[in-house]
Amino acid sequence: MVTRSFRLPKHSFFPFGPRGTGKTTWLRHVLPDALWFDLLSTQTFLALTRQPESFRQQVEARA
Repeated sequence: MVTRSFRLPKHSFFPFGPRGTGKTTWLRHVLPDALWFDLLSTQTFLALTRQPESFRQQVEARA
C-alpha cells in the first residue's frame, strides 16, 4: 500500500475522489474495527430501506 500523508479528522468526514484511487482501502486500513454499510450492495440497501431504524440499532449496538 502507498503511504498516505493524510491525517484522520477528529470529527466525521466524507472522502471524495474518483473511483479506484484507494479511499476504501485506506479507510479499512486506518479504521479496521469500523462498522461498514455497503449501500452498493442491493441486499444491504433494500434491508435499510425497509427498516431504516435498523441502521440506528446497529450503530448504537457498537457504541
